[in-house]
Amino acid sequence: MVGLGKNRIGLPSQLSARFNLNRKFAICLPSSVQSDGVIFIGGGPYTVRPKRDISKSLIYTPILSKPGTELEPSSDDQYYIGVKSIKVNGIRIQLNPGLLSIDSDTGFGGTKLSTIVPYTTLESSIYSALTEAFLISSKSYNLSRVEPIQPFGFCFGTEDISWNRNGPVVPNVELELQSEMVKWRIFGSNLMVPVTDQVMCLGLLDGGLEPKTSIVIGGFQLENNLLEFDLGTSMLGFSSSLLNRQTSCSGFSFNPVSINSS
Repeated sequence: MVGLGKNRIGLPSQLSARFNLNRKFAICLPSSVQSDGVIFIGGGPYTVRPKRDISKSLIYTPILSKPGTELEPSSDDQYYIGVKSIKVNGIRIQLNPGLLSIDSDTGFGGTKLSTIVPYTTLESSIYSALTEAFLISSKSYNLSRVEPIQPFGFCFGTEDISWNRNGPVVPNVELELQSEMVKWRIFGSNLMVPVTDQVMCLGLLDGGLEPKTSIVIGGFQLENNLLEFDLGTSMLGFSSSLLNRQTSCSGFSFNPVSINSS
């Protein structure tokens, strides 16, 4: 267990202070226990074989601060980002924009990243709008729905699903951040969960009518995405799926370095 929160007791902040490193870190979560994940402390370059630096093509969005409330007066040490809208296969879905921002009085709403939650959870109306758009778009892919398998609500037979370098070929999801030009693209590898040999399910869950956070991006959706957390400038750099670049979390190469700890 490693604490990666924004506060000063988090491992990245402690190591940065101890070794005079930039107050930033990056993680890449593997897609299976057989694959290698990585964590970088202090910044890039983030080099994948053969000698490509992923840091040069990261997209950046602000890390937001959550205001304190009467119930939680202390500052939040988790990571929030500003999702403005969501598209499914390029079509923007209709959402209550108030759910996407953090309420300054109650602290409810917004979008956060979590490596503890296994699958992304969405407030009920967001979940309904997104899954309805996904099902409509999936008709052009000739996907066959099958009985859902808990905890998932929408499952499909694998015999009708084709594959490419981004995983299962299904409608993609885009999270639009501070502008239409800043998009986090989620492809099939981070959407479809293999449940059995015959069934794959959409890895999004209904988070209920009044969740504390409207969207919680879970670990499955973070797999094979390089995420750089710059704690000094409060910016998040993200790659979207590395599979789209024909590499993965296992593809990073490292040069030996020495650190003087005296």
